[in-house]
Amino acid sequence: MDQQPNNKRLLFIIGGIVLILLFLGVGLLLSGKSPSANVTIQYRAGLDTSNTKVRFNDMEVVSTKDTTYVLKPGSYELKISKPGYQDFSTNFTLEESQVMLINAQLEPTAEPAIVDASQLSLYEGITNAQVLDTQYFYDKTWAVVTLNTSDETNTVVVAKFNAATNAWETILGPGVAFNYEDAQQLPPQVQEFLFKNNRIAGE
Repeated sequence: MDQQPNNKRLLFIIGGIVLILLFLGVGLLLSGKSPSANVTIQYRAGLDTSNTKVRFNDMEVVSTKDTTYVLKPGSYELKISKPGYQDFSTNFTLEESQVMLINAQLEPTAEPAIVDASQLSLYEGITNAQVLDTQYFYDKTWAVVTLNTSDETNTVVVAKFNAATNAWETILGPGVAFNYEDAQQLPPQVQEFLFKNNRIAGE
């Protein structure tokens, strides 16, 4: 009896098994990639993260505008530090392929309130200045200070808090009103306040 048809059938079955094993092998290789998960850190709106230090289990990573990090599954302690802000820390556990959002609302350190003109780096020649009013912006890191001086009344200074020196630095002023071009260097909230109070001229 001729066995050729049976041999062909056997070869066909063996070929099919080999193809199945081949596909399974490729699948195993692809699935053999290191498991990972994503963590996204959400900061306060408008916060500059350029000088923010981020650590996962004491391993510092580069902080960029893209605040999503790819990590291996496991348990982590997250530590975030930034000059002028209180340190933030939290513990979490990641599962494989998990996507986690961490709300890191960094709280500013207690900047000294501006109650005396001597706290400002005023121009030379400004004497006998008296603080009338102070408006704060961006978690008290920017301020618009209204002053009376020996030369002018109701003059204004725009100041920014420097966490490194723990002092308020004069950015603009003193003056009754500022040029539109000079005001463009200021943050939006400060500009808006000056506009509303007729402190910007020459638009």
